[in-house]
Amino acid sequence: MPEGNSDIAPGAGPGASISPPIPGSSSASVSTAIAPPPESKFNFEEHVPPDYKSKEWVGNILKTEKPVDELFKKVDNLQQALGKRLEVPGPDATPEVKKAFYKAIGVPDSPDGYGYQPPDISKESETVQQALLQRASDKDFIAALQKKALDVGIPKEAFNALAAEFDNLTIQQIRGAVERQTAKQAEFKAQSDTKFKEAFGDQAEYVERVSKEVFGKVLPENIRATNDPRVIIAALGKHIHEKLYANDKINTSASATSTPGVSRDQIHAKIHELRQKPEFKNWQHPGHKAIKAEVDRLYEEMVSIGKPQ
Repeated sequence: MPEGNSDIAPGAGPGASISPPIPGSSSASVSTAIAPPPESKFNFEEHVPPDYKSKEWVGNILKTEKPVDELFKKVDNLQQALGKRLEVPGPDATPEVKKAFYKAIGVPDSPDGYGYQPPDISKESETVQQALLQRASDKDFIAALQKKALDVGIPKEAFNALAAEFDNLTIQQIRGAVERQTAKQAEFKAQSDTKFKEAFGDQAEYVERVSKEVFGKVLPENIRATNDPRVIIAALGKHIHEKLYANDKINTSASATSTPGVSRDQIHAKIHELRQKPEFKNWQHPGHKAIKAEVDRLYEEMVSIGKPQ
């Protein structure tokens, strides 16, 4: 053995350390302990193929503390999910297979299981609400829809979404129809008011009020309730014909209640005079009943007096 290496223990390899001599000992002791190399950390990202580095799921794995463990966990979950795959029923599938599939995707067991709740219509106009409530009250219609949905396997969530969309579209259609009808009625009334004022001038309001009172006296309630101009005009024409004509000729004979020698204009003036009295205007006046009866009699007399052609 070369001189100078006598203190190295036999068999000690490279890296063996020489302990300094301990005072009082006959010889120096040699330690053979070797220091371990520094631990190197596994870099998972270095082993990801370039085509996968931009994948979102890869990025999520890299964000975890232990990406290798997370990768194996995801693979395991995927395998379990593949093992639980639903069998999509084909044309010849048994009722059991169809039922299992429908149940898994959320199809209820019965039509009532859809539990659809119509949208709130409390903020819609009264006309729109009446139209919608009439449709909603048709239980057979709703039951038929739910039964068909169950037969074809529509899930509850999908059916409710479609039903809600259908109801919302229906509300929009009815609301639009009501708005258009209201606008047409307002336009017709405006045109009618203009023509009425052109025909009667300053007396238009008075003529309209008297006309309504006459209608109330000579037309039955069921005729007035129709609110149909054609029906009202026909009934009024029939009444005039019966009162003023006989055998298609003007009936100039006075009724039993007529005052001899009094013209229609005079009767009309008398009616106007009586209507201005306080006892006529105040229905609580003690004389209201008597004066109203006289006005009614004069109306009948005025109607019964024919005008010469």
